[in-house]
Amino acid sequence: MMTHRSTLALLSLCLAAACLASGCGGSDVVLTRVEGMVTLDGEPLSDAEVVYRPKGRGRPSFGRTDEGGHYTLSYLEGQEGALAGAHTVTISTLIEPDSDSDDPVKQQGRPERVPAQYNVKTTLEEELNAGELNVKDFDLATTRAR
Repeated sequence: MMTHRSTLALLSLCLAAACLASGCGGSDVVLTRVEGMVTLDGEPLSDAEVVYRPKGRGRPSFGRTDEGGHYTLSYLEGQEGALAGAHTVTISTLIEPDSDSDDPVKQQGRPERVPAQYNVKTTLEEELNAGELNVKDFDLATTRAR
C-alpha cells in the first residue's frame, strides 16, 4: 500500500516526465543563426571552442572552428543558432587530459593557446539580432614581450 508521501513522489515524477516529453525543456525557443571567423595573430584559429552565454536567462550555444577558423553555433544537437540578445563570448583551445578517453589528443590534453582575456577572464561581448544571420568575427591577439 502506498503512503501519501509515496503517492506525491510518484505523481511528481510522472509530471516531470510528461513535461520533458511534451517539450517543456526549451524546444520552443526562437533561435537566430550565428557564424563567423576566429583568427589569432592574423592566422585562422582551428579547433577552438566558441561559446556564447546569454547575459539573461537561457542555455549557452557552442561551436568549434574548422581549419580555416570558421564556426557555426549550435543551441542543441541538431539545432543551429543562439538566443537573440546580449551574450558573453569565450574562445578556448584548452583540452584537459582525460586518461579514460580513446582519443589520443584527449588523453594527452592540449594547452591553451588563446590569452585569458578571451576565455577564463573574457572581455568579449556580442549582441545577437533576432531574425537575421549574425556574422561575428573575432581577431584575437597574443601579448608578446618586447
